[in-house]
Amino acid sequence: MGGILTKRQLAEMILDLLIERKVFIRSSNEDKVKQLMKRSREDLERVYNINKEIKLITYGLGDCLALAKFNEIKNNRWVKPLGGLWSSPINSEWGWKDWCNQQDWGDLNSSFTFEISGNILCIDNLDDLKKLTWDKDKYGYTVIDFEEICEKYDAIWLTEKGERETRWSDPSLYGWDCETVLILNKNCIKEIK
Repeated sequence: MGGILTKRQLAEMILDLLIERKVFIRSSNEDKVKQLMKRSREDLERVYNINKEIKLITYGLGDCLALAKFNEIKNNRWVKPLGGLWSSPINSEWGWKDWCNQQDWGDLNSSFTFEISGNILCIDNLDDLKKLTWDKDKYGYTVIDFEEICEKYDAIWLTEKGERETRWSDPSLYGWDCETVLILNKNCIKEIK
């Protein structure tokens, strides 16, 4: 094996070796072992989402993105930061368009699609959310440090499952009303259509 391994390749190789050598888990229940191995691979996929490509759509900002108008992420006194670009995966079953239609809210008259590629933080459950850096602001509210997240990630992807599991949780992403991809770094935008 030549070349340099990515973090993901290294993690997959270690997981394969541990499973092959039966070091990963000792259990007489074969179904439980298989289920745990599958879950570990899913967790690995979510944690090492480096260079993942996602096709997205944004509504209400015109028919194309003006990158010059992209505002950098700034922390806010709420569960959402200021700046960035809010979008939903094109194939989402509960995206921005669905939420707006249900709530009879928002401008859906214009839209554009685009792709991103980069280091994407995926929030698929409450445990993923709890791993983020949380701070107390000057008023005592618990808030996410989005500016710190920007140093490591190009985007945050809240999946449909993640939205359901974190909407009323503690901590909570109440206000992220649908499956969402928040673009933190405009340089991860590959192609605008």
